[in-house]
Amino acid sequence: MLDVNSPGGFHPAANGVIWIQNGTFSPLGTDIDFDGSASPYMTAWSVYSLTFQGGWSGPGTTTITSSPSVLQNSLTITNWLANITLNDIVITGLTGTSNPA
Repeated sequence: MLDVNSPGGFHPAANGVIWIQNGTFSPLGTDIDFDGSASPYMTAWSVYSLTFQGGWSGPGTTTITSSPSVLQNSLTITNWLANITLNDIVITGLTGTSNPA
């Protein structure tokens, strides 16, 4: 796992892709929150476009399968200044009210 919130962590300075392996992921016990203002490093990264790419076939490849990534947690993306793209991702099993931006 890359830590973008620490001084010694990975600090992207370009448009990026977060690859999410295909298949169903059981609830993580916490929601997924991606906050562009969480640290100075995230704020610097938030000016670049970001793609969350599901359906990935796994380490060592850039192959996208016909099977999407299925998340059973909510995904919140806040304080991001550039474009966000979600590809081949299904979010299921959520209850309660939605809070669309």
